[in-house]
Amino acid sequence: MNRSWAIPLLAFCIFSSLLLVWRMGIYMKSIDENEENGGDIKTNQRFILSEHLLDQKKQFGCILYLMTHPDYTDEVRSSMLLVDHFFNKKEVPVENGENLKPYDYIVFHTPDVKEEHMKIMQTATKVPIKWVTWEMNFPVAIQKRLDQVGLTKSVWTSNHRRLSRWLHTNKLHGGTCVESEWPIGYLMMNRFFSFQMYQQPILKNYKYYMRIDADSFPSNYWKKDPFLELEEQNATFIWRDVYGPNPRDPESCVRNMKKFTVEYFQKMFDDQIIPPEFWDDNMRGEVDPPSTITKQGLERVKKLPEGYKWEGNFGAGRLSFFRSSNYLSMARTLNDDYDGIYRNRWGDQAMYPLGVFGYEHSIVYGWRDNELSMWHKEIPPCDADACELARETPWKDIREGRKKN
Repeated sequence: MNRSWAIPLLAFCIFSSLLLVWRMGIYMKSIDENEENGGDIKTNQRFILSEHLLDQKKQFGCILYLMTHPDYTDEVRSSMLLVDHFFNKKEVPVENGENLKPYDYIVFHTPDVKEEHMKIMQTATKVPIKWVTWEMNFPVAIQKRLDQVGLTKSVWTSNHRRLSRWLHTNKLHGGTCVESEWPIGYLMMNRFFSFQMYQQPILKNYKYYMRIDADSFPSNYWKKDPFLELEEQNATFIWRDVYGPNPRDPESCVRNMKKFTVEYFQKMFDDQIIPPEFWDDNMRGEVDPPSTITKQGLERVKKLPEGYKWEGNFGAGRLSFFRSSNYLSMARTLNDDYDGIYRNRWGDQAMYPLGVFGYEHSIVYGWRDNELSMWHKEIPPCDADACELARETPWKDIREGRKKN
């Protein structure tokens, strides 16, 4: 029997074994380094995935904040410190040997947020923050009423208290939802996050977004990457499941919201209306094509409980849906043709399900705290240096002082 092949085969087996040991060593080292930084091996996967999308000239995910007043400077910095530490900090090498950067931060802010405030917030992260100026504004019909009583935009932007009194006197503000009076900035925030945000040109090149309120603070390393999860599950939206099954806003907060939405969708269905295109060619980006609502979509909305909501201080979603004419036409109707945001505090967290279940039949789901740990309105008692830095900022004293004044 010819055994001339035995020695080369033995050499090949030895070489293959050594190569496998060497590759396993590298693999285990990457896991150890990742665990030392609080993550899991999925962190590497997300950057490999985002590299693939960058090859298509597509940015992957962005982390969004909104500032309606300079007093929130330290609050945003505290939140961003913890998001950066527990989720977005590490640059991870990918297969081609390059380092892909963490996700972008975008801060939308009112014009009274100046460079001095931006410098403070930038100390939270080494990732250059992208700043976008946003101006509060009312729907045209409400602003016309304000103009008639001398509350032009230039007046009320510098005198929120006078505006608040007028809204309250004319029964457009306060008294119907949980708290006796909601700050103008809060009501404008609902308008922004449910409608205006998705019209911002800066978002057209991203596939997913993650919105975090300024008063929301991660308390531990996240076990999942929301952007990666949206991609892998072909999901439309992820929220924090903190209220258990069938979460709802009080009826007083969402009065007539579902009624008007069903009426809107019913007309769309009966007349087979396709929403007009929202974007020109330069601004469209990647969006779902316009379509009329189906009978199944209309029935899904009708079956939703009154006030059904997804927790509002955190959310991650697919921009091709939320920037589509289907969603934006519905959101514009609820924001501009009715005054529910100002009369009843219609919230973005209750508007999202109406749009998603009307047009989508894809995956949406909530994460529990053991998957995405986050505290709301309070700095968590965590041990990381980032937590100490976050606690050093005086945001809570500033905010409480502004409420008293």
